[in-house]
Amino acid sequence: MIKGGKWRFTREMIADAPAHPGLYALWDGEHLLRLGCARGRDTIRGKLLAHLEAGGERPTHYSWEITVAPVQRAREILSMMPEGGAA
Repeated sequence: MIKGGKWRFTREMIADAPAHPGLYALWDGEHLLRLGCARGRDTIRGKLLAHLEAGGERPTHYSWEITVAPVQRAREILSMMPEGGAA
């Protein structure tokens, strides 16, 4: 899974997310809601803020991983996950 911890999905916590490209995950408890990529000029922080402001899904937590190849890393993670998205 994504290396590192999980942080509460709040504006205050997202403000500390990296301003770099990479991979991020949105969680509802231990259930993965979304695995996303920030690439090119996008940043992990910017993508998380966009999800927060868009509403819809209401994640409880997020996690991230800085990588130069976010799409490839997302594929690796998805290939290792069991059906149903539980980590």
